[in-house]
Amino acid sequence: MRKFSFFILLFFVPLMNSGLHMFGIVICWFSFCLILSYKEIIHTKLYIVDCFFIMIFFVYCLSTIVLKSYDLNSLKTNTYIVVIIYISIVYIFVSLLSNFNYKYIVKIFRYCLIILAITILFQWSFFFLTGDYIDLNKIVSFGASESRYTSPTFKVMGLIRPTAFFTEPSNASAIISMITFCYMFLIKKLDGYVILGFFISILTLSTAGVLIGSISLCILLLFYRNNSKTLLFKILFFIFCSIFIFYMLSFSYERISNSSEYDMIATRTVVTNIIQSQSWYNHLIGNGINILSKPIYTEGNIIYDYSFRDSGFFVNLYYSFGIIGLFSFLFWARIQIKNNIHLIIFFIILQSKFDYLQPVFWLLIFTISILNSNKMKNKHSSDKNLNTNLLHF
Repeated sequence: MRKFSFFILLFFVPLMNSGLHMFGIVICWFSFCLILSYKEIIHTKLYIVDCFFIMIFFVYCLSTIVLKSYDLNSLKTNTYIVVIIYISIVYIFVSLLSNFNYKYIVKIFRYCLIILAITILFQWSFFFLTGDYIDLNKIVSFGASESRYTSPTFKVMGLIRPTAFFTEPSNASAIISMITFCYMFLIKKLDGYVILGFFISILTLSTAGVLIGSISLCILLLFYRNNSKTLLFKILFFIFCSIFIFYMLSFSYERISNSSEYDMIATRTVVTNIIQSQSWYNHLIGNGINILSKPIYTEGNIIYDYSFRDSGFFVNLYYSFGIIGLFSFLFWARIQIKNNIHLIIFFIILQSKFDYLQPVFWLLIFTISILNSNKMKNKHSSDKNLNTNLLHF
């Protein structure tokens, strides 16, 4: 029962921010998992580095609210509290998950990936057969939001961009890519499920999803040491991904030229101008974590809540935490991820539109930090030694 409940909780983590009702369900299920794990909670090891991450994030959130107390109307103050709850739940969940057998942990990540893949394929199949789209996001959010599965350009082409259980295709592709990386990081090799995960990310037809999935697959298939894949297979898949990248770049240009679409170039230009014109201390320590409730005007530029998030993870990280935060994160990633190919893929998938306000981002971070295979082996071996000593005693 405990194993099944933790598998459900893993599936619930990406859905945590799908609305107030879903958030309440996740908290209730999380509490149920804690009750089932009351014996393990006492012996669960907390990692100092992860606690430090949470503390720094909390300090930046608090300092942003305090320093901008003169204009609290422009900040979503309640969201700061919710985000801290997200992080705490994910941290406790992954810490408790580390007490399980390593094979079980790999298995539940694989099952979660399979469910998401089946969901995307089902939405595509249902659309081709009936011409209708099944909005699963509307179900899990209890009607609070609807999927943005199409756009003027895609509508003309007669295509959809499936979102699985999430609001936007970019959200779906980011979550699938991050869970795929977690699975790959755990098994330390390239298998069919990793290829499936990045391929499904491409099928969302999100610009970021196509580019991230295609580039990741190209790098993995060409440079990852895995004798199970023939040279012909790698070459063919590389050609396939290259064609996908070419058409998506061409399509993105067409969307930019279409006045009815989201102008990604203009948004990123505004972000660049703001970063270039900021003070030296903002370059050094950042501007804090700004969760905006309405657009703000600064130095003649209009900034939305999604402006920095859509510009990529590292731009967002630099704006919020400055040079110190950016290089600290790069140093942490280099220490935690030993495999160079894994490190490159990790940096690639971070270019999705998901940032450190999303539960699945922290699932990715804590999986890398806590569920590292070497740490797990040392932990379980020490537990065995402890049990042996108790028996001898």
